[in-house]
Amino acid sequence: MAARAGISGVAVATLLSCAPGSAGLPAGPGVPPIVGIVRFPSSQADPADRRTSASPAEVATAATISLIDPRTNVTQATTLTTATGSFSLNLPSFFPEQQTYYLEAVKGLQSNLAGFDAARLRTLVKWTGVGWLSTYDSDASISTATTALSAIVYLRSLFPGPVVPDKLISSLSGGPPEVFRSAGTGVTGSEFDRGKSLVTTSLAGDRDPLSNLAYNGTAYDLKTVIAPVLRPFISGISPEPPSAGSPMTIFGGNFESVLAINGVKIGNVSVAPSTGSTQVLVVPLPKSASTGLLTVTTTKGIATLSITVVKTVDGTFDETGTATPSATRPGTTIDGAFRPQSMQIESKR
Repeated sequence: MAARAGISGVAVATLLSCAPGSAGLPAGPGVPPIVGIVRFPSSQADPADRRTSASPAEVATAATISLIDPRTNVTQATTLTTATGSFSLNLPSFFPEQQTYYLEAVKGLQSNLAGFDAARLRTLVKWTGVGWLSTYDSDASISTATTALSAIVYLRSLFPGPVVPDKLISSLSGGPPEVFRSAGTGVTGSEFDRGKSLVTTSLAGDRDPLSNLAYNGTAYDLKTVIAPVLRPFISGISPEPPSAGSPMTIFGGNFESVLAINGVKIGNVSVAPSTGSTQVLVVPLPKSASTGLLTVTTTKGIATLSITVVKTVDGTFDETGTATPSATRPGTTIDGAFRPQSMQIESKR
């Protein structure tokens, strides 16, 4: 499943299970690992999920995946997603009981900078003794829908008439559009719709929906009224890698409409955009530009992306040390790092 879209917090973990004793399982009690990927729904599938502002790479990379026992809130196992958003949660020393657990994906926004909230979503997974089942009937995706149901389970547990988590297993179709089969779950369709709407609103404001949802025994609401914060995000660059001394195009969103307000840096080198819009910025890279962190700063926040910059001299020398000898004039050196063969032989009279 491909990862794409500019959203903060809509992380999706797909759980794959196999029976104990299958080939390739890690050493341990015979419980298969929870294997999945952090992915993002398409705008056509769920436009509301894309109202948030963090980039896919920001949320998917190094997100923490946890298996949590809802009876004690104790985390039983954790792992991190890779740069591509995939993960494999091994359980080498944990024997799950035949009950329902939370599977959670969490990542601090804005590269874990202080003062920013975290994207935290959950789903329900159940160990059957031979494999894993989840809220979705097709896989164990974590979405606004599964987070809403997980939040309802917790909030209703604080009042009479709690929801039995097991009854929500396989209650969602994969979609799109996804369908909540409310019969026998103890959660009404309107209750589910309200919870999902509040989760989406929290994510749109880069807030943790699990901590921001409230319930008074009758109705659900948010603890804090949130207006979406349109922080900038970077979705990619072109060319990739860019060359020092040449133009580079930055793709993303929520850039300032007034070009000069966008602050662009590569490492500690400031670069003024030459042209652009709220979704694209074109910057002329100086010859001094080098591999490092690309930063775009607006009045609403900061977006970052690690990039590799190729250095060239007359279009022939790059940072790997390779060159085309014919393009380098005798008697010249390149930053003291490369000397053509013709310069290493002294003529003798």
